[in-house]
Formats: sequence, structure tokens, C-alpha cells
Amino acid sequence: MKKCNRNPRFEVRIPVPIRPLNSVISPSLSAESLNISSTGLLFTNSAKFEPGTTVELLLRMPEEIVGAPANEWRCAGQVVRIEERETPTARFEAGVKFYCYEIVAAAAATERMRSAGG
Repeated sequence: MKKCNRNPRFEVRIPVPIRPLNSVISPSLSAESLNISSTGLLFTNSAKFEPGTTVELLLRMPEEIVGAPANEWRCAGQVVRIEERETPTARFEAGVKFYCYEIVAAAAATERMRSAGG
């Protein structure tokens, strides 16, 4: 049986600052995207996010995906799956389903991610 995705995925490897919402972790953690679609993101990270965790992440959305020059997108979503993987750069692979997003100015978005939660 062939698996069909309704939303095309783009294989894009970009840095993704991510942080759990309503958590004692105030600075964002480093992650790297593996692929992205209009409804979610697959990323690698050294921290384990539990399924169901609500996260906020910051993406510099590539032009080939949105059809316009790269912008910063702040997204909120829920971790829907996590898998262990042992690589030199990451221990976990996680999938996030987006709830919502907003396009924000790059400098303001980075500052908000740094200072959020504390």
C-alpha cells in the first residue's frame, strides 16, 4: 500500500531554535530541521521532547517553500512523535504538528526566543 501525504514535504536542513512552552527551560534549544510541510516539521535535537509537549519554534522559511524572500516564522505546535537516533550531532528525531504561526521581523523574533519564559 502506498502512503500518501496530503501536504508536500520539503527536505530542508536549517537551524531551528525551539523551546517547550510552559516549561522551566527558558532559553531556546538548538535543533536542525530535516523536512517541513505546511502542517508540521521534522527535526533532530539532543533533548527529548515528550509526545504532547507544546513547543514554540523559529524558522527562517526558505524562498523555495514560500515563494518570497526568506522570512522569520514563529510557530507553535505539538510534538506528535519522537524516535531515538544515535548520531554525532543529535540523539532524537521529533515531529511537530503546527497549531499556528506568524511572520515576524528577524531581530524581534530572535530576541523574543532568547528572553521568553523567564
